[in-house]
Amino acid sequence: MNVYPNPSNGAVTVNAIHEISSVEIFDLNGKVVFSNRNVESTNQHIDLSNLPNSVYLLKVKLSSGDVTNSRIVIQK
Repeated sequence: MNVYPNPSNGAVTVNAIHEISSVEIFDLNGKVVFSNRNVESTNQHIDLSNLPNSVYLLKVKLSSGDVTNSRIVIQK
């Protein structure tokens, strides 16, 4: 799975080999700040420009059943 650009100014793209089932982004307190549970594609473009500069946790579930976690840094 690729997540780019990282750090980002607010626009993030997630690409995966398998179809993405859902994408969730959490702040460092564990609050969900973005959720899309019906992706059904191998890529997802996410606009996080409304979020403040910080580190966020990305959780991606794939159709294969795999779950991948990564960090996203927002710097504007």
